[in-house]
Amino acid sequence: MLESGGLYHSFRNISYPESGGLAAVSFDLARGADDVSFGRLGAELSRYRTLFWKERVLAARVRLDKIFPMDDGFAPYNDLPTLGGGNRLRGYKRGTYRGEGALLLAVEYRWPVWDTWNASLFWEEGQVFDDFDEIESDGFGSSVGAGLTMRTETAFLLGLRLAHSAQTNLLLGFSLAQEFSLATDLYPVAGDPGAHEPGRGARLC
Repeated sequence: MLESGGLYHSFRNISYPESGGLAAVSFDLARGADDVSFGRLGAELSRYRTLFWKERVLAARVRLDKIFPMDDGFAPYNDLPTLGGGNRLRGYKRGTYRGEGALLLAVEYRWPVWDTWNASLFWEEGQVFDDFDEIESDGFGSSVGAGLTMRTETAFLLGLRLAHSAQTNLLLGFSLAQEFSLATDLYPVAGDPGAHEPGRGARLC
């Protein structure tokens, strides 16, 4: 069991976890000029399970982000949760969906193909909303695709993916960190507008 940044993890390689999971909750307050005043809740649950053989991994993720305006204030447009691009609804262009709330469900199957190369298949469902009662079963946008990644025993190097959605027939993307692995969940890539800062109420198990 290791501790890093106030979080606990028991994975040998956090860039390619094969078992266990992550539960994280954060809440941030923001105040500024022009009546900017809001709180932002982020909650996430990820689980990893080995299927059939070693390094054949089924990964599942649920992510919720919600803005709460405070004191008759508001959240600037650029601070609203988004879906699309990065590791949040990969078949859509970055920032396609934006609202005071965002819900993401994702399942991914990963397996080794050669030496340090791994392949994956993924399926994602997501929707944005302003109030919780606006969440509807038929309001999700779907994204499916496949990916190819290269890594060492201790680090992720590069990932390529092809994704399909109602918006794009095929969308090519690349990443420098494993999608919804502990490496990206605990240590988000700098400059990613969808990244969250961990450290408040997060715990690995």
